[in-house]
Formats: sequence, structure tokens, C-alpha cells
Amino acid sequence: MAFESCVSCMIAIMLFMHSKHANAFSINPECGQTKGCYSDCDNGQSCTYLVSWLSGNTSTEFTIQATLSTNTDHYVCFGLSPTQTMSDASVSSCLMSNSGSFSYENSYNHGHHNILVTNPTNGLSNLVHYYVNNIVTCTFNRTNSNTDAKVFDLNTNFYMMYAQGKTSGGIKSKHHTYSLSSEKVDLKSVAEVGQGEPSRIKAHGSLAIIAWMCFMNIGNMIVRYFKPLWSRKQIFGSSVWFQVHRLLMSIGAVLTITSICVVIRGSLKIGDTRFENAHPIMGITILCLVIINPILGILRPDMDSKYRPVFYCAHCIVGLGSLILGPVNIFIGIQLKKANVTKTAFYFSIVHEVLKCLMIVIFEVLLIKEKYIIKQEETYQLNSNEMHKIPRDNISSPQNIETDRPPYAWKLRKILLSVHVFIALTFTLAMVILVTTSKSS
Repeated sequence: MAFESCVSCMIAIMLFMHSKHANAFSINPECGQTKGCYSDCDNGQSCTYLVSWLSGNTSTEFTIQATLSTNTDHYVCFGLSPTQTMSDASVSSCLMSNSGSFSYENSYNHGHHNILVTNPTNGLSNLVHYYVNNIVTCTFNRTNSNTDAKVFDLNTNFYMMYAQGKTSGGIKSKHHTYSLSSEKVDLKSVAEVGQGEPSRIKAHGSLAIIAWMCFMNIGNMIVRYFKPLWSRKQIFGSSVWFQVHRLLMSIGAVLTITSICVVIRGSLKIGDTRFENAHPIMGITILCLVIINPILGILRPDMDSKYRPVFYCAHCIVGLGSLILGPVNIFIGIQLKKANVTKTAFYFSIVHEVLKCLMIVIFEVLLIKEKYIIKQEETYQLNSNEMHKIPRDNISSPQNIETDRPPYAWKLRKILLSVHVFIALTFTLAMVILVTTSKSS
């Protein structure tokens, strides 16, 4: 049943991705030859938007091409910004109404608000547009200089952004698709420009997801609930549970550090809102915790040391803090504009965390039941005054009870662990596919 569910899940993902790119188009062969271009094309294929330009003496010809899900009220636009943010950007838009009519306008981004300039159509000419097979194409000329300072001079290099969204009554609503170039664009050149570091961002997200949804997740389950099962068996002089836990957490730590090294740019500002900028700050916090915990493990005192309880407390606090912040930061990361990921990834992560919490609740119930049974047996042994009774100072946890009997519900726990590993691997694979191949919608 679990296998069939996994297969259905993967088929659903592939169908979703196919539908996302069913109307994609190929890049204009003039790009890089006679025209400059900015797009999300993958090796010249699977484009969902393309902004091209051809510079002239007094004006520049722009063409915006994009896929639309329907022919209802939509707009497509590009913006020019001196900084790599949406703020303070000069925007030129093409608006398509439900009736099939088109209009063009210049506007300006002030903070998070898009405001029409005094004369929105000033400097725009030679308007050509059409909508065929869910692909809209808008071509227009924009003068290289304008009397309005909010309509930027095209002789200057700017970061280019692209956005599309819906209109209501001829007014643009908040965009639902957005991207930003990786470098400033020279509109007099014929260079091909890509999105702002999409590969690095997606590699960063994929590594973090593998680390926290898979390795850290399973490693935490092992140390919390499976010490009694694998305490007596040893590998290389240490208990099986400890070696497995250390291996999984070490791999997770290496992946976390690598994911941050892949994307770090020396700045903690990645967006225009506190929500967006919380992601790198939380990421650095997680990095510190991930580095601190192995150091604590190396410096851990002996079992009979008076500082052993202090180590346990510090190790648990640091570990628990990172295990909470890790998934939370993934939630934030996949919603960032720069991640350019479909909302389906967010829903998948929510479902995964719900299933993980449900599994934790089941394990906790079993652990409480085990402690209760051991307490009852200990009480009986003390009352019966038998020679083999368990010392009172050694009954603080079920892991300290010396008995040849397997831990409580050990077969069920092994089955649950297998299910948990299967869920973790399945959702990790699904999330990586969504993060690396999908685009926001």
C-alpha cells in the first residue's frame, strides 16, 4: 500500500511538472546574435518568459513573450533597478484585457507599491501584440531618454526583473511570478542574461532539504527512541544506535555547511521584507548550532563524571533548537521569490512535518507505556524482595534496566522506523524534484 502511494505521489508530481511546461516555448534564435535577452530558458528550451531588446539611436525595441494559463486579464512587464531589489525600479508593462485588447504603460516601484508615472504612455510607440496558444507577445519601442526621471535612461546599466500577474479593471494586481537578473544589463549589448543565481539557490535548497528532511530527521529518531533496541550490539567499539546516530547527524551537518557555502554572498539581506531576510539570519543560527553540537560530542565527559548531566542538557538544547529551526527555515526558504518554487513544495513540506509529528506522538506513547510497565515491575520486585531486584538508583530510564527481554513493542517500533524512513526518503525526493525543476505560480 505504501509503495502504491509513493508511485501515485511521484506520478502526480510528474504530471504537475508536465502541465507547468506544456506551453513553454524555445528561445529566440536572435538572442545573443542581434538582440540582448533575459529569460528563464533551459539551454534554449522550456522558456516560460523572454524579454529581448534591440538598441537604436533614440529608442530601444523591447519584446516580452510569456506563457499564460488563461486569456483572462493579465499583465507582463520588465523592470530596471539600480539595486538587486524591486524597490526604485522603472517598469514598462503590457496589459491584456479579457476582451483581447492591449494597453501599455510606464510606472515606478516605490517600496512595495507600483505607481504610474505622470504620463504613462510617454516614450512608448510602435505597439505590436498578439496572444496565440497561451503565449502572449508584446513588442514596443521605448525612448532611450525621458523627461520623467522615474522613466530611467536606457543608456545606463541596470538589473533587469520580470514579473507577471493579473489585472482588475485595467489596474495591475500583485505579481504571482517574479525573477531578477544575476547581473546588471547593458541594453546596448546583445548579451544573454539569466536569472539571479538560480542554480546556486536551487542547489542550496536541495542540500538543505536532504540534510534536514532525511538525515537529521532519521538521526534524531534513532537517538530518541532506539537506544534500548541497539544498546548491546556494537560497531567499532560503540553501540549501534550511537554509531548510526553519529553517522546520520555528521552527514546532515556536512550537507548543511555545504548548502550555506554554495549560496553565501557576504550579505544577510536577500529581499525587501523581514520575512525574506529572516531566512539567512536563521540559517547562520542553524549553522552555529550544527557546528557547536559535534564539538560538544567530542568534549563529552565520561559516564561517571559529575559534568555528564550538564553535557546531556547542553547537547539536547542545541540539538533540539537546530531540529526545530531547520524545518522552519525550509518553510521560509521555499516561499522566497528568489527560490522561484511552486507552492506545491510548501504543501508537501507541511504534509511531511504533520506525518513526522504524528510518528513522534506514536513513539512517545510507546515510550511512556514502556516506562509505566518498568515502573510497575520495579515496584513489584521491590515489594517481593527478590535477590535479582533492580537497584533504585538505576531505574531513571528504561534504557538502564538490565534484562534479557527485548524492549517494549520492539517489533512495532522497528516497523514504525521503516515506515518513517520510507516517508522521509519519499518526501525528500519529491521536494528536491519540485525545488530543482518547478517555477513559482
